Amino acid sequence: MKTQTILFLILAICSINLLAQPKINVPNTNVDFGKQSYQNTPQKTTIIIKNTGTDTLHIEDVRPGCGCTVADANYKKNLATGDSTTVGVTLDIKNFSGKVSKHLDIKSNDQDAPSYRVMLNVDVQRPFELRPKYLSFDRVFVDEQSDAEINIVNTSGSDAVVKSVTSDNAAITVNLKKDDVLKKGESYKLVATALTDKRGSLRSKITIELFHADENKLEVLVYGNAINKE
Repeated sequence: MKTQTILFLILAICSINLLAQPKINVPNTNVDFGKQSYQNTPQKTTIIIKNTGTDTLHIEDVRPGCGCTVADANYKKNLATGDSTTVGVTLDIKNFSGKVSKHLDIKSNDQDAPSYRVMLNVDVQRPFELRPKYLSFDRVFVDEQSDAEINIVNTSGSDAVVKSVTSDNAAITVNLKKDDVLKKGESYKLVATALTDKRGSLRSKITIELFHADENKLEVLVYGNAINKE
């Protein structure tokens, strides 16, 4: 009888150990920063991580999905049952425009959720938007003029006056000039013209300096490839 009791206790303890497991819980897995000016960077938030399981939760890593996101490493790595920790997170939005979604993954020993994803959402507001984001020439023939277009949209509440326009490649010029007005709420069609006597990659950066309360410079990247005409 005594032996059976001991065996029963051993089996009971083993069963408890087998059933015990950590469980990760993050109350907010979808962080929404709402509408934010691109100048209001970085955006900051705090992620709460809880262990709602019955065994110790080991947080192995908090891994951002891109270089624009940084997670503070000063969080508790081991959480007992019922324990919690916080992770400070920053999102650099200065180079974004419009709706943006980024993420970070929390790695742990939770067998049911070894990689737990948290989404970071923001709608980045800029006074000017480039549509599309860069200017591309479909095809450029050597010694022949080619045009490409991009729209500059003034989403701000005031007009902008062009102070200067420069191209770092003499083979590419644009129709926008000094004293032109980019009216609020309207779109301006920027036309770039390429004319080169050389084959190969055709790149440029168009710098537009402005008189405007919220933005004093726009940069338009230009891509293309010049080939000989058959």
